Amino acid sequence: MKTFASNILRVALIHSLLLFSIIGAAQGRVEAETSTLSTKNTAVTTLIIPTLQTLTGTVNKTIASSQPYSSTGFVGTVIFSVSPALPTGLTIDSKGVVSGTPTLAQVAKSYTVTATGATSGKAQATVNITIAAAPIDTSSLNCPSAPFLTAAGEGRRAYMRLNCYSCHGDKGKGGMGPNISGAESGDVQEAVTSGAEGGMPAFKNYLCPNDISNLSAYLKVIGSTTAPTFKQWWVQNPTQ
Repeated sequence: MKTFASNILRVALIHSLLLFSIIGAAQGRVEAETSTLSTKNTAVTTLIIPTLQTLTGTVNKTIASSQPYSSTGFVGTVIFSVSPALPTGLTIDSKGVVSGTPTLAQVAKSYTVTATGATSGKAQATVNITIAAAPIDTSSLNCPSAPFLTAAGEGRRAYMRLNCYSCHGDKGKGGMGPNISGAESGDVQEAVTSGAEGGMPAFKNYLCPNDISNLSAYLKVIGSTTAPTFKQWWVQNPTQ
């Protein structure tokens, strides 16, 4: 009887050990599969720093270069490109540095710099660029000793002399700059003497007497049939 009981006990023990072995093997497979899944789901992060830069410059003056980028997570040589095309005179080099001498004014504009690894990896950053118009040469002011034209006529003279038309158009309807036809005298004074957002420089050092009031008078009629349209502003009595 004791032998029979011992045999039953041994069989039960063997079954228990076998069951624990099966459970242990199953747990091992689950852990291995979980580890493999975790490895597969681990993404490699690609990044270029700084992610945002702001550059400001002036026409015909070398701009302060942007910072070179530090890159993380790329495989192979990192190649930089930019979109849309940079302002004329500016370039981007192999390190993503934007530099050069701009030749045209422009209001603030955003550019996307893209870094691509030769084997793998891609990331983007933003560069905001504003180019101010070149200051007027004071030797070319030719301020008249007395007004030769009406207020609107002298305003047209100032409009041409200060190069306002290059940004606002010959009729003041806007282009690179906003529409300023019919602008109030207070707004004209503030913009011309202090500059404005978007790259317009201050012209307070380049103004002849009465330029502000004359410009205001001209902008009230600019684009109309009564507005003066002469081009040779340096002539005392320019013709249409």
